Parts: sequence; C-alpha cells; structure tokens
Amino acid sequence: MTSPVPNRIGSSAPPIFIVGSPRSGTSLLRLILDSHPSIACGPETHLLARLDDARGRFATQLDRYAFGDDYWHAQYRTFFESFKLDYARRRGKTRWADKTPSYARHLPFITALFPEAQVIHIIRDVRMVTASALNRWGWRRAWDVPERWVANVSAARAAGARMSADRYTEIRFENLVGDTEGTLRPLFAWLGEEWDPCVLEYDRHEHDEGPRNPRIRAAARAAGGAAIDATRATRPRKKLDPVLRAHMNQVAGRLNRELGYR
Repeated sequence: MTSPVPNRIGSSAPPIFIVGSPRSGTSLLRLILDSHPSIACGPETHLLARLDDARGRFATQLDRYAFGDDYWHAQYRTFFESFKLDYARRRGKTRWADKTPSYARHLPFITALFPEAQVIHIIRDVRMVTASALNRWGWRRAWDVPERWVANVSAARAAGARMSADRYTEIRFENLVGDTEGTLRPLFAWLGEEWDPCVLEYDRHEHDEGPRNPRIRAAARAAGGAAIDATRATRPRKKLDPVLRAHMNQVAGRLNRELGYR
C-alpha cells in the first residue's frame, strides 16, 4: 500500500468504494470504516450497477438525445453523491463511503463517475468464502459462489491494474482479522485519514443495518469474545462436501493459487 493521498476535509475528500466477493469480509470492513469519526459508510446501494447495466441496455434510446456519456455520468454522479453526502452530514461525518460487493464488476463505470474515488478490494480464500456461503445460505447458493468469486476478483483486479496506486488497493481478509491494527493503520493512512483506535471496537458503534448482525455481535460480547475473531479466517463452521469442493477447485482453484492460497 503506497502513495497515500493528502488528508482532506469535508466533501473534497474522495469517495471510498469497498468491493470484493460476498462473504469476503466486505461487511466487516464497512462497519470498521463507518466507525471512524470522519467516514459514513451506509448499507449496500447496488444502484450504480443498475445504472451501468441500464446505460448499455437503453443506449440506443438515450443516444438519440445526443448528450454523450459525459453528460449522463455527470447526472448519475450528482444524484448518487447528493444523497451520500446528505447521509454523511446527517451522521456528523465529513466523508462518504460505499460497500457493495458487486461493484467489483462495475469499476470502469464507477471510476468514470468518480475519477478521484479510492477503491478498497478485499480478497479472501475461495475455500473459506464458499464454506461461509454454505453456512449462511445453504448448498444451492454455495454452488454459485466460486464462479461469482472469480468474476468479482478478476474484474476488480483488472480495473485496479489500470488505476494509480493512490486510488486502488487490496487487502486480505486473513490479515484484517489476524492483524487488525497492523492492517488498518496503513489503510487509513492510504485513505488520508488520521488513525483512531475506536475503529477497533466497531461493534460498540451504531450502524444502519439489519437486526441479525448486531445480535451476533452482542452474543459474542456477552460470551467474552472479541469484536474481531482471528479464527474466522481458517475455521469454517461447515465443511465442504467432496462434490462442492471439486466444483470449487475446477472453477476457482487456479486463481486461488495465483493469489497465494495453498
């Protein structure tokens, strides 16, 4: 992680986008960033993916207006940024972030709207991603996860290769939970934000989210557990059966090994 951006104040700070494959730690990272005194990272939006898809689907009709992509990008940016900034200000924050994993496949469009955006791509071992999906959603949904993992990881890395070092960075889920402060300190420096240890206790902050995760965190606290459990990186609650494991290896094994997961 190199070339941190200068610290900025107010809406001049570049927006932050957290992307990755579902079950890779994007939600954890979102809550950590949302705990920072300067950053508001609300629930997933999915809106920009819909706009990207719609622009292609209705290109013939929209092109008849002869405005061009720059015009439409400016309109989309104004709308999206306006409610993100309003949300941040309502929560007493000066900077907005977005966590929507599927935006990994829409980064060219997103960075056309927000050329100054900083993108954080969080990556996790596909074996743990698939096991986590199995536990959360069941076997049928878990079957589709390796293909989605490959699509998201490959698309984000391809887009990141065309971005400068101060606009795209990668972190590993295993490092985030295994060496949380050691991972977060350089990340916040890269974002141009001062370090605040309150982010390590993200579960003690109020976040706009559904009821399930707060209940899980409260139960962990009541049982004397830590906010971030390092064993989550390597200890799936359910093991993959031979059929699902073979499918996962066929679809995603090569990329997983290329990323250093053995």
